[in-house]
Amino acid sequence: MFGPVPVYVGTTPGVDLTISSFTWQQIGTNTVRYNLQVCNIGTGGSGPSELHVYYNRPSSPVQGDVGDQFAYLTPLNSGGCTNDVFNRPGTPAGTY
Repeated sequence: MFGPVPVYVGTTPGVDLTISSFTWQQIGTNTVRYNLQVCNIGTGGSGPSELHVYYNRPSSPVQGDVGDQFAYLTPLNSGGCTNDVFNRPGTPAGTY
């Protein structure tokens, strides 16, 4: 199952953070590398944010659930983007 996934953003007017790119690749026999690009498509600058990645949860995460991996995002101006990479070693076969 994939998406739609709710994204919770702070209350700064005009901010609209979105995952604009999500790709993956297998590295070796059991590591998966996830590449994500987050962009601010809104009209205002964002404050610091967090990007959380969840693996094979039995139910959708709710606001405040800490991801299996996460990254701190620096503030993004309107139109700004940032890239993050997550490596998942020991990935069970067939789960990606």
